Formats: sequence, structure tokens, C-alpha cells
Amino acid sequence: MNRALAGFSPARIVWPSIARQRALSRLTADRHPLLPFTWGFIDGKNLRVQKPSARDLQNAHYNGWLHAVFVTGTLCFSADGLIVWSKHNYPGSWNDADTSFDFRMRLLYMNLNPDTRYGVIADSASPCGDDMLGRIMTPLKEGDLARLVPSVRAVAHRKSKAITFIRQSIEWGMGSVEKVFHRLAFPLPYDVQKRRIRLDNLFRLANYRVRTVEISDIRTTFVYGRVDNQ
Repeated sequence: MNRALAGFSPARIVWPSIARQRALSRLTADRHPLLPFTWGFIDGKNLRVQKPSARDLQNAHYNGWLHAVFVTGTLCFSADGLIVWSKHNYPGSWNDADTSFDFRMRLLYMNLNPDTRYGVIADSASPCGDDMLGRIMTPLKEGDLARLVPSVRAVAHRKSKAITFIRQSIEWGMGSVEKVFHRLAFPLPYDVQKRRIRLDNLFRLANYRVRTVEISDIRTTFVYGRVDNQ
């Protein structure tokens, strides 16, 4: 199945071209005019995994916050509900900065992202330094507003609320893979290669479903919008 899906166009996972980024951004801007250049959304994912027999491996996959053995990673969804980038299968002890590093580096590639205004939305826990200015937008954290000069606080507050609004609108959609493919409700195999193949298959099948059936909470929110929800 993995070999078949890898060469199957409707199941492809592909980074959007700049023309596609502009088209996707128009969908988001129609939903909220304060975000005219947002084409996608990133989210960290924790998935349960069988406990490895080796103690060292078990410790590496143990997530202290969730008190269980997990693998973790980052997914990027475009505004039409497709997975356009995925990096998973990391040990559960890794944090968002570790799992999203490759994604942040990809955002800096000028051949893939020639217009620095276009980027994605993430939650407030996502790392976004000066090099990610405009590339990754997050809501303001507690105390951030007070550190800004008074003249920009009102605008920053409104934009932060807009980011939160969009994040809430697509939160369910970013969990669409787990909702459709109930196999993810059970622990994944602790064998790294088997786990990688299974996750890759499920992510590609999720894209196949969105492209062919056109059912996705994110797609409904942005492509069809309010008319579809009446």
C-alpha cells in the first residue's frame, strides 16, 4: 500500500507553490480580513505507541506531561484541508521546537516561499523567532501585550484575537486524521519502520479522502464557509 500511495496523485502530500499560497490566503482573508497572507496551519500531534521492551527506548518515548508513551510530530494543513507537510515518529519526550525545526527551515527556503509575507498560524506554544517574522503567527502570550508600546497594543490585541478565532475555527479539522482512521485510537507499533509506514499511509489516505470526497472540517470552514453551514 505504501508504494502505491507514494505514486498516487490524489494522495500526494506536496508543498504549495507561491501561486497556490496566494489562492489559499484569499480563503483565510475572506474569513478574517486581518489575516490576508495566511495559507496554512501547523499543529503538534501526540499518538500513543506500544511500550518498547528496552528501558532506554521507553524512557525516550515517555511524555512526562501526558504520563504515557507517545510518538510526536508536526503536521501542516492548508486552508483547503490538505496535509501539505508532515514530520512524525519522533520520541514523545521531544517538544514542539524539536519536531517543527525542519518545517521552520523549509519556510526560509526562498525558492519555495519567495514572498516573505505569506505564512501559517500556530498556537502560542510554537517557537517563532525573528527569522520567522511573518512566516509563523501565534496569539499573544500572557504578558506580551504589556511589553508593547502603547501605540500598537490595540492593533496587536485585535490581530491576536483574529489568530485565535481562526485557530478555533479549524481546531477540529486538524484532528480529522484521528477521527476518520480509528486505527490511531490504538497504540502504534514500537517498531520505527512499521510505525513510519503506517503513519505515512494514513496521512496520504486523509489527503485522498479530502480530494475525492471533499469532506473536511477545514475545507468546510474556508472553501464553502458560511453558505455551507446554513
